[in-house]
Amino acid sequence: MNLKNLNSKEKKKLAIDSNTSADVLDKLVDIGSPHVQNQVEKNPNTSSKTHLKIQQKRGVRRRIHQSKNSNTSKEVLAELAQDDNEIVRKNIASNPNTPIKALENLINDDSWLVKRKVLFNPNINTEIFKNLVGFIEKYLNSITDKEKIILADNLHTSKGILKKLAYNDCVDIRKRVASNPNTPANVIYKLAKDKKYSVRESVYQNSNSNYCCEKIRIVKNSNSSGDVLKELAKDDDIFIRWEVIFHPNTPKKIIENLIKNVCSDEDFYLIQDERPEWFDEVIEKIVDENCPAEILAGFGKHCDSHMIKELVASNPQIPIELLKKLFDYEDSFYGNFNGAIASNPNTPPEILSELAEDDDPCVRISVARNPNTPAEVLRDMVRDIVDQVRQSVLKNDNFSRYL
Repeated sequence: MNLKNLNSKEKKKLAIDSNTSADVLDKLVDIGSPHVQNQVEKNPNTSSKTHLKIQQKRGVRRRIHQSKNSNTSKEVLAELAQDDNEIVRKNIASNPNTPIKALENLINDDSWLVKRKVLFNPNINTEIFKNLVGFIEKYLNSITDKEKIILADNLHTSKGILKKLAYNDCVDIRKRVASNPNTPANVIYKLAKDKKYSVRESVYQNSNSNYCCEKIRIVKNSNSSGDVLKELAKDDDIFIRWEVIFHPNTPKKIIENLIKNVCSDEDFYLIQDERPEWFDEVIEKIVDENCPAEILAGFGKHCDSHMIKELVASNPQIPIELLKKLFDYEDSFYGNFNGAIASNPNTPPEILSELAEDDDPCVRISVARNPNTPAEVLRDMVRDIVDQVRQSVLKNDNFSRYL
């Protein structure tokens, strides 16, 4: 009989049965729950050796409970740090109330699992961490990503370990390495070119990252000169180049090529998925009515994003010639592109006349509301089958003057 395959109910039944042999009862103590062990203790066939085992197991359970209880006194925790049971010592190693002296002793424990728990105890000091460096390097590939994140965050983590973690496939681990003030300059330089924007952003926010922070400081300084910005426009990082585009002192003659360069960078589209909140800031700048015409022109010509082209088309600052070109854009049927053009108060009357016959009622509503829509076009639209289109026509001042 394979006792391990029995469920709890079957084990309990076997423990109660007066015909169960002493050997089977002894095995039930090893694999059964405390409730099953209680039933074994009452069975007349239980040997004295098994009775002793039950008492020992009860003692271990009590010690395990004490070792993981945050209310256990420091004195008891220090005593339990020397326990023969590995589970007890593991719990002591991770208990935040365990005295530092006990943790120092546990770093020499024979069990690597106990040492691992010491490593992630929130109260370990620099000295303990230094003594665990060899252990960390040996077992770095054996710990979980969650534990590696804790390591990458820890101010005691050595530069050598941070360097190894910087090559990890997990983005969150590289982000924490990038923001750790102890990360070596050469590692910071590598992470500043990471394919993930969120990692590079962590580099920029690292107060000790002189290499990157200096460039960020310059590009965000409204007094930076055009010549300096011209040099930063050649930077490898899209984040820096993006900031240069919107800097008020960036020479106008380099803006279009810079936008073309940025829009052809695969990172531009990766950022949309990886950091949508940052991309929201991008959108805010493009829809801003104070956005310079040359920037709108650059994105209108060179950006493949339908959404950005729509936003450019709806901005009143867009040059009329570009607006006309966008109207002829071969993929204009995607999204609400025509709606964006129809809502722009500077859209030429001839384009609005064409859009007045658009199949999309939302586009026709925008045309009906547009102050540039000719009176004769509004006269025809007042008979539109959609009531909201007709109502919008009646509110348009051009139609009122026509009457």
